[in-house]
Amino acid sequence: MGSRKRATSQDIIEDIMEALPVRRDTTVQAIARDSGLAWETVDRWLRLMVRIQELPRILPSKSPLGRGEVYRRDRAPYPKRRAEAA
Repeated sequence: MGSRKRATSQDIIEDIMEALPVRRDTTVQAIARDSGLAWETVDRWLRLMVRIQELPRILPSKSPLGRGEVYRRDRAPYPKRRAEAA
């Protein structure tokens, strides 16, 4: 059997990002081919990446005690109000 090392999450993300074109649309199949990853892997990770981009940002900062980082969620934008009916 092969001794292929399993790709880390970071490796998969980097491979997908490198295979994504900047100025044109492309298919999951083309990204999978260009990245060398399985179609199912690319599809699952692209859906996750798009979903994460829709969420409020996570903001890291230094711990007040100086022991690493702490995290908080950025405030979600307020929903727009509808104009009240006259």
